[in-house]
Amino acid sequence: MEPKPSTSGNAQMHMRKDELDSLQETKDVELGQVAQDLQDANEEIHNLRLEAEEAAALHENEIASLQEELCRMKAELERVQRVHNEYEMELTALRAEIQMIQDSAPENNVDASETPLQEQQLSSLSQEVARLQGELDIAKGQYTDLKEEFLTLQASNKLMVHQLEKLEAMKYNKYRSRLDDSPSLESISQWPTDRRYSLMKQPANQKGSCVSFWSVEIVGVASDYNEEERMEKVEEENELELPHQPSEEKVEKVQTQVLLHVIGRSFVSWVL
Repeated sequence: MEPKPSTSGNAQMHMRKDELDSLQETKDVELGQVAQDLQDANEEIHNLRLEAEEAAALHENEIASLQEELCRMKAELERVQRVHNEYEMELTALRAEIQMIQDSAPENNVDASETPLQEQQLSSLSQEVARLQGELDIAKGQYTDLKEEFLTLQASNKLMVHQLEKLEAMKYNKYRSRLDDSPSLESISQWPTDRRYSLMKQPANQKGSCVSFWSVEIVGVASDYNEEERMEKVEEENELELPHQPSEEKVEKVQTQVLLHVIGRSFVSWVL
């Protein structure tokens, strides 16, 4: 004759089911809180990324403008340098011509009125060369200032990109650490009853509470997961094993299977 489960065993099983329901509600709230925290962190990172991209785009526009200005100033500098060299060559040629005329004037009876005219031209050319030299110095100074500003903006842009990458890494490591440090649902199922009751008594909206979950394993079997077949299989195994086990072992085994089943079922639905 097969032994029948005692009334106390049924009551204990009912109590364990209530405990599992309460524990599942607590975990659902904690999972929702973690999901909300992760969503807030992702939104914050997204906003920071947008701000950094806007600042980087602004800096890139400024850098492009400075590059164009540098090219323009460089072309102007080369033009002034070329004109300066041409005037220098012309001035040297005029000086040589004047010197040659002065040396040959007594012999060739050259009119002395030509010499003041050439000296006047030489003076005018000297003034023009001096003016161009001043413009050349000013252009060199502007070119140097623009180049320094260009290098400063480049360094600032690189620093902003580095700070953004560092901030994203800190946010990721922070939430990853919170998830890794929390107890998993599988480990909670192995806790003693008093410890699980203490977890159930914790505030559901406790700040910083989070759990780690088995997303890889559950998602991997979610496609071929059949709830009805699994329940039937569990019931058949229980019917085969219950007659050969003491009453307490039967109750404990059923409780464990129900616990794992409820947790897996709710978590599959949450992941999907």
